[in-house]
Amino acid sequence: MKKDLYSHLKKLPYLDTSISFFSAHKQHVPHGWKGYPSSHTAFEILLILSGEQESIINQNTYILKENDILLIPPGILHENHCFSTKGMTYFAAHFDIDDPALRYTMIKNGRLIYPDCTPENFTIRSILDEWIQLYNKKTAYTLSDRFLTLEILARLMTAFVKISEENEENEVNIQILSIARSIAETIQHNFNTF
Repeated sequence: MKKDLYSHLKKLPYLDTSISFFSAHKQHVPHGWKGYPSSHTAFEILLILSGEQESIINQNTYILKENDILLIPPGILHENHCFSTKGMTYFAAHFDIDDPALRYTMIKNGRLIYPDCTPENFTIRSILDEWIQLYNKKTAYTLSDRFLTLEILARLMTAFVKISEENEENEVNIQILSIARSIAETIQHNFNTF
């Protein structure tokens, strides 16, 4: 029997995962604008750049103000409305990763809203601003821009995992229970359609 020459070595974590990033956009919408009610198989992140938004998530209503960040986990029914008289500008993106541990960690935190002027918001906002800067680029996107997008996404997911790890001792709240219920319903629905 051959001895493994490398079994005694410390190794970085093994990764075999798929990542997707799509539908990143910035938009100004008028007073009264309503998004379609929807749920996605991916995470959606939304940053209010100006104005205010009403979000209905799992039949609960939330008000987002300028600089607030909303993270909607997969499978959560949501609908967004602008009720600012001067309209609203937002940046939104969708992303997903098939690593179950990472998805679980991001979801278990149960936080939907990261309000302005909080340490978590500052961390996440600084990362989102890099996407917005890339979005505002005047020339065509290059291959390096694609990899920069992926790099920014990796930092964003790392930030959410760190926030979750720092808050692991927090008690379960209503948002967590609501999200857990929605995920269970989505899994059940998907299972029944096969």
